[in-house]
Amino acid sequence: GRNATGGAILVTTRAPSKTWTGKLEASYASFNEKTFNGYLSGPISDRIRFSIAGYSRTGDGYLKKISSTTLLPTGEPAAPPKSQSVRFKLEADLSDNLTAQLGYNYSLVDNPSTLTFTPFQYIAAALPASSLPATRNPDWKAYNGAGSKYLDFVQEGTLTITQHTGIGTLKSYSNYARKYIKGAYDTDGSFRDLTQTSTKTGTDVYQSTLDFTINAIKNLDLVVGATYYYDSRDTFPSYQLSNGVVSTRNYNL
Repeated sequence: GRNATGGAILVTTRAPSKTWTGKLEASYASFNEKTFNGYLSGPISDRIRFSIAGYSRTGDGYLKKISSTTLLPTGEPAAPPKSQSVRFKLEADLSDNLTAQLGYNYSLVDNPSTLTFTPFQYIAAALPASSLPATRNPDWKAYNGAGSKYLDFVQEGTLTITQHTGIGTLKSYSNYARKYIKGAYDTDGSFRDLTQTSTKTGTDVYQSTLDFTINAIKNLDLVVGATYYYDSRDTFPSYQLSNGVVSTRNYNL
C-alpha cells in the first residue's frame, strides 16, 4: 500500500531524569522515506537536569510530477512531504520544595500532497499541448512554477513552577506559542497560469494556569485554581489568480 509521509508529529516525551537515559530509532521505507526518532535525558548537576527529544521524517511521497511535453512521469516527486520536531526541557531544584522547568518546542509540517491536482474535465482546445492536464492516473500531477505547498510551523516556550507545601502542591504553568500556516494552491492542475491562490495566517497564543492541590484533608482531594487564556490571529492579504488575472498580490509566499 501507499506510505505517504506527513501528518501528525510523534515525539517521545521524557521528563528530565536524574539518571542518564536515552533512545534512538531509525527506519527506511518505500518512497525513499527516512525516519529518525530519539531522546536523551540526564543530570547536569545534583539539582539540574535536562531532556531533549527529536523527530524527523522525510520522503518522496507517492505522487509523481509529469512532463509538460510528454505528459508522463519525470521521476521527480510532485509533493515531497516533510515533518520535524524538537522538544527541550531544563529542570532545576531551586530548593528542597521548589522546582522550576523551562521548555522549548519546535515543530514543522510540510505536506502539500492534498493540494496537488489532476483535472479530468475538458480543457479548451485553444490551449497549447504543453498546458494539457495529466492522464487519469490520480498519482500523476501537473502544475507550473513551484506548484502547491502547505507549511505548518510552530514555536512554543513553557515555564512550570512547582511548590510543595505542608498541605498540598502549588503549581504554575505558562506557555506562549507562535504558529504560522502558509498555503499555495495551483488548482487548475495544468502548466499554465490559470488559477492560483496563496494564503498566510499567523496565530499567537498565551496561556497561564495556577493550581493548588490540597491533600491534607482526610478522604478529600481538593483542587483550586485559575486559568488565563489569550490568542490573536493575523490573516495576511492573499494572492489570487483567476483565469490569468491577478486580483490581489500583497506578499510572496
